Amino acid sequence: KPGDILVLRAVKAKDWFTQPHHVAVITKVDKAKFTTLNQNSDNIRYVHEYTFDLSTIISGEFFIYRPVPKPENEKK
Repeated sequence: KPGDILVLRAVKAKDWFTQPHHVAVITKVDKAKFTTLNQNSDNIRYVHEYTFDLSTIISGEFFIYRPVPKPENEKK
């Protein structure tokens, strides 16, 4: 879902780079393809869009985290 956080750990894939550890914000989802906003990957220091095809992962792991708002009764 757009706004979720994608975390890659020790990921190697068939058709793209190896990532020892990377965090990105998901902007679009199309089956196993995730378009994300990234920074500091492939020596690119500015924010840019990249599409990961998670079906091409050979090894490593990925996690997707969804930010949730604080419950109303806990807000100050």
